[in-house]
Amino acid sequence: MGVGMAGYENDIFISYSQEDNQPNSDESIFEWVTEFHHDLAARLAKYMGEPPRIWRDNRGQESFEGSKAETRDRLSKSAIMLSIFSSGYLRSEWCERELKAFTRYAKKNGGIKIKNKFRIFKIIKTPLAAHEKFPAQVRDATGYAFYKVDDNDRVREFDKSIYPEAKREYYLALDDLAQDVYQLLMAIKTEGVGRAEPIDNEERPMDDSKPTVYVSLPPTDLKAYHQQIKRELQARGYEVVPQQEFHGSMAERATAIKEYLQQAELSVHFFGGVFDRMARLQNDLAAERSVEGGLQRLIWIPRSILDRVNSGEPQAEAAQSEFLEQLQLDERMQAGAELVSESLDQLITDMLRRLAPKSTAQAPQSLAGDLPCVYVIDTQISAPALKWLRGQLMALGVELRLARQEKDQILMPLVTESNATKS
Repeated sequence: MGVGMAGYENDIFISYSQEDNQPNSDESIFEWVTEFHHDLAARLAKYMGEPPRIWRDNRGQESFEGSKAETRDRLSKSAIMLSIFSSGYLRSEWCERELKAFTRYAKKNGGIKIKNKFRIFKIIKTPLAAHEKFPAQVRDATGYAFYKVDDNDRVREFDKSIYPEAKREYYLALDDLAQDVYQLLMAIKTEGVGRAEPIDNEERPMDDSKPTVYVSLPPTDLKAYHQQIKRELQARGYEVVPQQEFHGSMAERATAIKEYLQQAELSVHFFGGVFDRMARLQNDLAAERSVEGGLQRLIWIPRSILDRVNSGEPQAEAAQSEFLEQLQLDERMQAGAELVSESLDQLITDMLRRLAPKSTAQAPQSLAGDLPCVYVIDTQISAPALKWLRGQLMALGVELRLARQEKDQILMPLVTESNATKS
């Protein structure tokens, strides 16, 4: 038996359009959904220690009328649904029925969300057209993109039969999905959803003694880095929020973000070359939360992007260049944050250092990692002067950081000494 409970015959129900499983040519025998099903089962087995119980109707759409009763039965006895979205999926009446039916069954049996995680996973095989929208049942669910948009704004599916070079990205996306599915199955098991008898005491994938981390939903150009950070944290047993995308009005999104930030002890933010209102909103709200409750924060901007901005080199998005300049100079936007512009490995190192138990945390002098770092304590320095100083230091391979005296206890001895010298 898989990790799902008695009462669930299937761990996963895969809902898909038959069109998305058709070979790309008469000469090809490659079926994308069939391959996805096989690969996901193999990956999940590594985490579960046994084969998962996955069901999908592989008899063809023409046989659906004769199998509706079985499909309904399978839906009602599945812990999780994976919906493989495409334009074809949205046009399929049967797919719509499956989605609505699973939602109805889930609401009656434990709820559509378990520990803030949706029981419907949104697999995006191809991006939807501008006029198309995700159904209400999955609007807020996290999407797992199995495609990328190249430098020429062309969509490239993670289809191994067409783009063999996309195999690595395909398997990274698949592993992200497999880990999240496994964690939800374990949460369902430990919550006892759908099970009458007492549950066992199997170890949970998340370590309740470790803090929760808010990993900000990123702009489009940094999604791969976001996923890597998420994987690093989950592999170490940290709970990562949010587990969903944000929709609705900006006020509704802000409310949801604040709720997640209240759970977190550390937030990690990403800014790249693409202007993103949601990335900025999350940073603004996290800065407020830091001032109010001491939330630790890390802001990562790739050095290549920061160098171009600080050199005055024209950017594709002027609004983003202006924002990044402001972010470096505005203490309120950086409230409670350490700005990191080195490699992703350095971000991971800084992140884990901040999450380390206080008794085993590194000494203050290692705060800046392996790179020289200058803290600016005098907040009276003008913005142009600060920008000039930052540029000069960066040219020397030295990082400049703004000191927030009231938040950074490590710097308090320096601040005290500086004030004494001035007096």
